[in-house]
Amino acid sequence: MTNDVEGLISVMEMDRPENHGLSSKSLLAFFTQIKQLNLKLNSFILMQNGKATSKFYRDPYRSGTPQLLFSLSKSFTSIAIGIACDEGLLDLRDKVISFFPDKLPPALSDNLAEITIHDLLSMNAGHRDNIYGSVAEQTDWVKAYLAMEVEHKPGTYYRYSTHSTYMLSAILERVTGQKLTEYLMPRLFMPLGISSPSWETCPLGVVAGGMGLSIPTEGIAKFGQMLLNKGRFNGQRIVSEKYISLATSMQSDTSRDEERIDFSQGYGYQFFLCRDGCYMGNGGYGQLCFVSPKHQVVIAATSSFSSMKQLQTMLDLVYEHILMQIDTDILFEDGEQKTDLDQHLL
Repeated sequence: MTNDVEGLISVMEMDRPENHGLSSKSLLAFFTQIKQLNLKLNSFILMQNGKATSKFYRDPYRSGTPQLLFSLSKSFTSIAIGIACDEGLLDLRDKVISFFPDKLPPALSDNLAEITIHDLLSMNAGHRDNIYGSVAEQTDWVKAYLAMEVEHKPGTYYRYSTHSTYMLSAILERVTGQKLTEYLMPRLFMPLGISSPSWETCPLGVVAGGMGLSIPTEGIAKFGQMLLNKGRFNGQRIVSEKYISLATSMQSDTSRDEERIDFSQGYGYQFFLCRDGCYMGNGGYGQLCFVSPKHQVVIAATSSFSSMKQLQTMLDLVYEHILMQIDTDILFEDGEQKTDLDQHLL
């Protein structure tokens, strides 16, 4: 298998999984288990070596229809920050308070003063508890965020925080004078062929950053392929390989109070690290962009799961029936198995 796949141009090239070491029998077992466990998988695209070897849509979901990504939006915000760093607009060591002199609380704590862009990206700003509700109920989310008590020294305590990602969006808008979506259109969305993304905003109109992006599942797959290609897509450099390496390496320990195995392997810059060198961006109800560099695999999925435990269940099936079954010396399965699989796919 190639280590630098540049495939997946504007129209996804389809191929048989057998050409990439995966049998139709294995994929059929995966979809059978999804159905038997009543996992409400809405859409699913499997990319192998830059080619789509499986595309599935559950009625009434359709190809090309935008899907709300929930917290999977965070991974796109991360790449925006990486691009801005590449352009010299930001530095990961920049202090957050330096961008908002007009929004600071009357008393500035030492911990608040020390929060950097790196800390926001790695979910290590220092808040002990979930601050989502306290910030979201306010009109000015930046001012509310900066007013929160920061109990721990930044960089020492992991706490998943949607509004830490929002702060990244607000910083980018301050630096560029553009909303996050506008900034990303020529730099990410258009090169990936995502022509009409929509992104929710806060009450003051700043793009939410940590949630609210809507794009088709194909766009998630292309985003994942760009990540797999270490920041390149269709021959074009989107973000530096250096930033991709940082974003997909352990920056925070996520093992505290975490029972789900693929959520407990560590956290990069808005990406969870997973087993066997894989990583993912994910969102509420089971939205997923999953990358396996070892197997040259990207999985894009949207779902209506009842809990994020069901996303872990699906990931277990991905490892069991897809990643662990890949064998480059595989021979074609019989026609009946391919026919059975085709009934589950487009």
